Amino acid sequence: MITQTYPTLSQFLGAYLHQDWPEEFSTPEAAIEAFRRREPADSVRAIRAELEQVIHEAQQSSDPSRLLYDLGCYYDPRADGRSVSDWLAHVRKVLSA
Repeated sequence: MITQTYPTLSQFLGAYLHQDWPEEFSTPEAAIEAFRRREPADSVRAIRAELEQVIHEAQQSSDPSRLLYDLGCYYDPRADGRSVSDWLAHVRKVLSA
């Protein structure tokens, strides 16, 4: 199961970009920033490491949006004109700031 392969990323996506995320955050960016501000630095570092792997997996996947969904994410970056792998790279960059 993918949540076992990427436990910290799954926790982040499931907690901050779950099916009701628009009720809590105005944008996906706001959810990412909230995570970065609220969570321990160790969790942020762990997610960046997991993102390295999952970005590659998304690039190889025939259905990368399914990958996000399986990780607990209910945000589809394609709705904003971004590919899944580009959006994941963006998340990694924001969390590295």
